[in-house]
Amino acid sequence: MARIQFALLFFVYVFPSPIFAQQANPTATGTKDPQAIAIVQSAINALGGANSISGIQDSTVQGLEQNAEDSTAAAGGAFTWELAGSQFRYEVDGDNGHVLVSNNGNPQDTYNGSSHGVLAHVARASMPFHLPGTVLLSELSGSQFAISFIGAASVNGTPAIQIHICDSSDAIGKLVSPQDWYFDSITSLPVRVEYRIPFRYPEEWSPASINFSDYRSVSGIGVPFRLQFTQASNRLVASVSSVKFNTGLSSAEFGGQVQ
Repeated sequence: MARIQFALLFFVYVFPSPIFAQQANPTATGTKDPQAIAIVQSAINALGGANSISGIQDSTVQGLEQNAEDSTAAAGGAFTWELAGSQFRYEVDGDNGHVLVSNNGNPQDTYNGSSHGVLAHVARASMPFHLPGTVLLSELSGSQFAISFIGAASVNGTPAIQIHICDSSDAIGKLVSPQDWYFDSITSLPVRVEYRIPFRYPEEWSPASINFSDYRSVSGIGVPFRLQFTQASNRLVASVSSVKFNTGLSSAEFGGQVQ
């Protein structure tokens, strides 16, 4: 896979906006397995609890992105990920500059000075996984998400419990949204999520995953300070250095790029 494609994985596919949830059928209801619900609730509690997580109005996460195999390789750079409600801005200063911004509901991806829009089903496929508590709480609360208990598993030799989550509200959701979450059997913290990266058509996709580690408490909320992204033979590591919540981000942060 070319470097530019992997950059798109990191920004466009891993970090789309919650605004795309409104494209699902709001009347459709996904089945939630009671055993699976209990496990997800335990994870949310371990990450700080629903009240604390739901109190996040905006967030700014900064750090360094590096090639997992070679930290001196071209891939990488300092990054800043910003969220405020349905608005987002993800920026990395490596690889000639790369920015993904919500742009008032019309997401725009800019790489090396060239901008283009983001397909709705591509953006809908993912969520801001760098804050797993936010994603899990949204999926537990959202009526369109089906949550199923899979069973015992292992992640890097650590006993885990696997849960399957899918937006079952329509045909596209069923194609692009499936996620498999793995939770540490002892701490209940998420240690891995597997998801799909759709291409031009929803039925065409590539498997990807993120491993979470180095959890730290920020304002009472558990945040992974190391995230390893994998797609095919490509691996990218994001090392977080700073996390801030509720700083009052300006709406100007989330506008489109000047051409």
